[in-house]
Amino acid sequence: MGIRFNALNNALPSLRMEGVQSRPPAETLPANVSPTGGIAQPSLTAAEPLNGRLVAPFPPNNAGGQRVTSAVAPAQEQGDMPMQPLEAAIEADGKVDGLQQALNQPAARVRAFRFLMAAESVRGRELEARYDQLEHRLSTVNARLQRAESIMVQIDARLERARLQHDLEMVAGDIRRFRLEHAFEASASVPETVEPEPPEPSQSGPATSQPSAPTRQPVLNLFA
Repeated sequence: MGIRFNALNNALPSLRMEGVQSRPPAETLPANVSPTGGIAQPSLTAAEPLNGRLVAPFPPNNAGGQRVTSAVAPAQEQGDMPMQPLEAAIEADGKVDGLQQALNQPAARVRAFRFLMAAESVRGRELEARYDQLEHRLSTVNARLQRAESIMVQIDARLERARLQHDLEMVAGDIRRFRLEHAFEASASVPETVEPEPPEPSQSGPATSQPSAPTRQPVLNLFA
């Protein structure tokens, strides 16, 4: 039984020679049976494109066991790459003059693509995006700072008002205390006048005199 080869036909030369000696000629086998003993698989050819972008020719026997070298042709040079997103990106960037005329040729598309994918261009766009982000954050912080300053002004005004109210209450208490002390001093300096009681009239005779009026005491004006 022969030795099977993989899809890329990259087996070593020694193994390939042993398999060739033991397998029957390909002319006597059915169409759907490969010379290695398995079901024949469709082989890749040079005209078969891979995923619509690369063309990789594979020699049938890979003589000498050398690594297969594929001629990779970029899709940009063939002109089959859709350029709508690329054109929109360049138009939004606004750094390429004459975009419509430049993109009419495939080579110009390749240059535009390489310009956008260059390390300097990518770095520049990253820096610009970073700058825009920092500028937006700075404006947000400035708005928050203005709001905080207004709140601090309100807090300062409220503290000042509370301090003034406390001072007013203290001064009003001092005024009431001063008035009370002054009233007590005034009442202590005035002497009390006591009139002698009149003699009682005799029961037999008529009353010769009328009883005197009661003595008036000084009244302190505490709520003056």
